[in-house]
Amino acid sequence: MVVDAVVTWVDGSDVLHIKKRQTYLKSIHKDRLSDDSVAPTRFNSSGEINYCLRSLLHFAPWLRTIYVVTDGQVPSIITALQGTSYEHRIKIIDHREIFKNFEEYLPTFNSLSIESMLWRIPGLSEQFIYLNDDCALLRPVELTDFFHEGLPVVRGIWKTQHAHKWRTYFSSKQIAPHRHYQENSAKLAGYTHKFLHLPHVPFPLVKQAFAEFFEAHPDILLNNLHDRVRSSRQFWTISLVYHLGLRDKYLVINNALQAVSVHVTHHAWSKIQSRLARARRNPNIAFICIQSLDQATSEVRHALETWLDKHIPNII
Repeated sequence: MVVDAVVTWVDGSDVLHIKKRQTYLKSIHKDRLSDDSVAPTRFNSSGEINYCLRSLLHFAPWLRTIYVVTDGQVPSIITALQGTSYEHRIKIIDHREIFKNFEEYLPTFNSLSIESMLWRIPGLSEQFIYLNDDCALLRPVELTDFFHEGLPVVRGIWKTQHAHKWRTYFSSKQIAPHRHYQENSAKLAGYTHKFLHLPHVPFPLVKQAFAEFFEAHPDILLNNLHDRVRSSRQFWTISLVYHLGLRDKYLVINNALQAVSVHVTHHAWSKIQSRLARARRNPNIAFICIQSLDQATSEVRHALETWLDKHIPNII
């Protein structure tokens, strides 16, 4: 079975990208400007993609092609790989390619919209694996860790939707955006009480699942493309196709391989150290997600990069 990987990436410090963003932000209501969906840190790049691509090339050599989906940009690691045996295994895909015939929704700064179109990458394998650029592999993985007899192997746990939790009636705490989009997706697939909560890991996917749903419901696709920055009315396409798969029994849940998530602004350094130590000791922890690295102090960033360099070989 041929399997490709897809990674989404943007360099928010790029002058042209900043100009595009600023032009758009001037056109929307000022109330949106304080929203997390337009915060500069959502678009900043601190070299996370280098570890992501290095890990895929080293720990998953069975991948055919790694597609990097971006907006008229090229990460520096692509240039560094020129002339090496890895050069032809990575291909840049511009937003204009996946939004072909939907160009009126560009430019977009909305990861939910972009993820809705990944299945349209020209030449993409029927089965593929999707990662954010801040996610990387920590250990060798096999194709069977992601697909069992062609079916996606999904990692997640069932949770009660926010509206049905008894604590909701006694708390004014807002639902986390990542959870909110997953619950919206579950509801689209017919789940009104429970939902499968997905961690930050590589996601095995099947193109047909996207094609069949969006061909049957083109209006739902257009609604998800409409907003140029994330909106609470949107859903997360990855979660949607997983819940459709759960409903129709064409995927497998297996949490044998695990992930550690490090959030630089939410986790104390002691907690980060504890999670890194657990990742080093536990052979079942195969993935790591490091969020908001751009907001780390120079000391924390150096420590994290040193740890990643030790655990993810530099193939350049």
